[in-house]
Amino acid sequence: MCRFYDHIKILSDDFQQARHLEAFRQMCNPQFSFNMDVLQRLEVAHFTSLVFKLELTKFPKMVQGLQNALQELSHSIQQFYPDAAFQINFSAAHITVRSIADYIRQTEKDLQEYVVFARPVTRRWLMRMPETRIYLMGLFAHIHANKGLSVGVRVYPTLPLLQVIRGEIADQLYNSEHNLCLRPETQFHTMLTHSTLMRCRNLDFPISNAAIESFKNVLDRYNKHIFGEIADLQLDDFFIRNGKSDKLLVTDEHNQPVGCEVCLNNEYPESQE
Repeated sequence: MCRFYDHIKILSDDFQQARHLEAFRQMCNPQFSFNMDVLQRLEVAHFTSLVFKLELTKFPKMVQGLQNALQELSHSIQQFYPDAAFQINFSAAHITVRSIADYIRQTEKDLQEYVVFARPVTRRWLMRMPETRIYLMGLFAHIHANKGLSVGVRVYPTLPLLQVIRGEIADQLYNSEHNLCLRPETQFHTMLTHSTLMRCRNLDFPISNAAIESFKNVLDRYNKHIFGEIADLQLDDFFIRNGKSDKLLVTDEHNQPVGCEVCLNNEYPESQE
């Protein structure tokens, strides 16, 4: 079941509201703090995932809208805490379809071992659900001791394309007789209904009520805002990526390579299993 499991409940307004209330509760909790040892390890580690790449440069109006919203959200905290460091990253923007391997650096050759399983499955379901559209609507916020404060855009697919691909590829990978490097099957957390675009990991708690209210007001204002839609999904949009940190970075701020990725449309021999 966990191979197909998707946190669909996050699309519920009630669940989203409860999630935000939990974040606000932690923000004003003097006993809460980020686990800096875990966060520092997270920043330098590498992870492998099947991702749907959000080529936001193709959608300048969407990017501008997201940038404005995220800057408003970061300002809502920074006006009270100027040292709060918010990292906004569009270059590696993606939706994680399936987390594959954790805390391991891999090469393109390594990633090709996963491609031969992922490509035929993804191609087949793209052909079966060609009318799928993805709407980017509303912002979400989540806070966790081992993740920091995460902010991103909520994703609403019109058909369960990503969920089906996620599950069937898991069946292929975990049933394979190949000695593949895979995360334990039961350790799944992928949520197909968001893309994290901004993080802050140096906040001290508790945060003032004024800052929390300012932050909440921005979230509420964008709750039903549609930033844009993505249609005509193609195999070219799907990649096996080994990226640095939980951001899955392929290049750093100086455009130097820190990870690698392989497009599913690259023609490597497919699995015969």
